[in-house]
Amino acid sequence: MKGKLRNLLLAATAVMLFAGCSNIGSNDADVSGEGIRDGECLLTVGVEGATGAYNARTINPTTVYDNDSAFKRLVLTGDSAKGLTVEHVFTEAELTAKQAEISLAYDKWYLTLTAYDGETVASSVAVLSGNYFVDLTKAKPASIQFTLTPNELTTPGSVSFTGKLIDPAFNKTTDTDSMRIVKAKAALYSIEKDTVIAGTASTVNVTTIEGVESNTVPSRTFTYTASSVAPGRYIFKVTFISVQGSEASATETEMGYYSDVIVVAPGRATTATNVTIPDVIGKKPVKPTNLKVFYVDGSDSDGYYTAKVEWSDNSSNEESFILKVFEYDAWGDTDASATTILGSEDDSANNKYVFWTSSLRKSGTLGSSTDECELKLAAGKVYNFAIAATNKFGTSDFETRSPCVATDDVAAVAGTSPALYGFRAAQVARVKIAYNLAGGKLELSATESYEGTYVVYETYTGSAITLQAGNPASGATYPKLERSHNPFVDWKDAAENTVSTLDEVKNLSVVASYNPKFIVSYVVEESYGELPADALTAEADRNNTDNNTECINKTFHNNPKFTFTVTGAEEIKVIIGNNAPRAATGNTITLDTNGTGANAMETLDAGTYAVTVLAKVQLDGETEAKWYSRVFAITIEK
Repeated sequence: MKGKLRNLLLAATAVMLFAGCSNIGSNDADVSGEGIRDGECLLTVGVEGATGAYNARTINPTTVYDNDSAFKRLVLTGDSAKGLTVEHVFTEAELTAKQAEISLAYDKWYLTLTAYDGETVASSVAVLSGNYFVDLTKAKPASIQFTLTPNELTTPGSVSFTGKLIDPAFNKTTDTDSMRIVKAKAALYSIEKDTVIAGTASTVNVTTIEGVESNTVPSRTFTYTASSVAPGRYIFKVTFISVQGSEASATETEMGYYSDVIVVAPGRATTATNVTIPDVIGKKPVKPTNLKVFYVDGSDSDGYYTAKVEWSDNSSNEESFILKVFEYDAWGDTDASATTILGSEDDSANNKYVFWTSSLRKSGTLGSSTDECELKLAAGKVYNFAIAATNKFGTSDFETRSPCVATDDVAAVAGTSPALYGFRAAQVARVKIAYNLAGGKLELSATESYEGTYVVYETYTGSAITLQAGNPASGATYPKLERSHNPFVDWKDAAENTVSTLDEVKNLSVVASYNPKFIVSYVVEESYGELPADALTAEADRNNTDNNTECINKTFHNNPKFTFTVTGAEEIKVIIGNNAPRAATGNTITLDTNGTGANAMETLDAGTYAVTVLAKVQLDGETEAKWYSRVFAITIEK
């Protein structure tokens, strides 16, 4: 199995602890202590640890730094904003302790910590480095951490690879005329683009291992070398060549293929000796397995999302992988309506495309020795996948996608990688739902709200997706969707049909509708809070209506007489629509919208009116009476 390409190359972490910084912020600081000069700060610089884990099949540099490594040389350098410089070479004792104390002036510093593999300046080769900016003119930080990596170092490394292989056609007695493997063409390739790295291609001789003449055990050997290779990760590819006939009329035939991942570190030699090549001569690759697809969290945009495809690479002789992307007309269909074949062949008439230039590619490659890539998929479509390994001797069987389980999900790493959520159903689909709020405001929490169009993407699993709720459940505050205090009623599609669920794979656009004859109570400016619903009784009494009926958010066919009572109120005010406020002392007020006398008020035309009830009342738990409000609607129809 190939080594994963997620491997970190070389990494270490250094921590700078501030041990003697006082009076930071003053360039004339008075700092005392052994080894500290006036106006300077004593710092402790140390190497906290290192990581450099690799998977088994990846060929790595000869030195991988870890927590137990002892660097041969560490140097801290830096420049300040005022033109000051610092250079501190760790002493032998400091290297052993992995920390040193230095003194820096109060200034803004740009620092670099570099690890070398070599004890003297002449022999030193930079292998890791890290940068950090610190402002010592401001508040003292608790610590500074350097992350040491080879990423910014360009010191070339080298590769030396010696392999041994089985030659099933080996026959010493017919050496001249046999199909014996005598040459190998090898090179380092870019993992992303699958192109040869300049200066690394060469043809080497394949010779017989001394004392071994067999076509069933490794009997042939070759050595590949490359110098001045830029640091990085590469695919190492080897093609084995046989020669038939005499030297004058020799015929060359490609007999087998091998690949692996090689890591080159700055200034380091990557050496692999006596690597046994599997029996790859004349054989097609083994089928990859464990094909799984993940949604990349937060990747939804403009109707598309990113899907990460992972598989297990079970062979070492594939030249590339072939990924089939199936599209279906509907969820549950077993026959694909379209199949796109991604790999190294470009034949649009047969839906075959080079993965690197395909519109479906988001990142990664289907080249040899890889086990993941990312696709750009469209929301509202149903997909499935299959993968195979291929070389010039044939293509393996295809491995179909396996549904993921909960334990396949991968948590996000802050600042590094998003979460991955495996597709667990028999097919792969996400849908886009656009909620046109139609002038309303959707509040999902006290800190999250939306206006205009609210767009969400959902993974479809075969079960209906319930659309966004617009009214809170009993006892809850959110979600809440209102327009001018009118409550949400339902969602309408383009045909004005009411929609509450999405039970098929398609992108959906819906529009919110509201009840203009209902007002959700809210706190008005004059009040201190909202009057509890059970503290207010609002009744109407008029012909063509039930006597003393509850009138909150109700409809009447003429102008009734209203009575508003707030339990325990000292004063009460009522405003209906844009009419003048009416007030009364005590807990009750009556307003006749079609009468005369003290209780008479303006006749109401047909329409819906906001009714605001203000009451000065001492509620339970309060120590004094305060003004509270409640707002609702009444509708007059004539």
